[in-house]
Amino acid sequence: MQHRWNQSFSAKAALAAAALAGFLMFTAVPLLRADDHDCQRRIARADHKLDQAVARHGFRSQQADRARRGL
Repeated sequence: MQHRWNQSFSAKAALAAAALAGFLMFTAVPLLRADDHDCQRRIARADHKLDQAVARHGFRSQQADRARRGL
């Protein structure tokens, strides 16, 4: 009877490990999208700051150069 209990326990443990791995894999997907969205938002904001610096101070101004480095 001991041998049968070991097989049952190892099968349950393998099933639990597979379920946990699947759960962790699918919960990480929205986090990756959030990071991508945040990156796009920061790039758009830096680009907007560059446009503002060029409009206010000129294309070759120090402010525009600083905004280009930030972009």
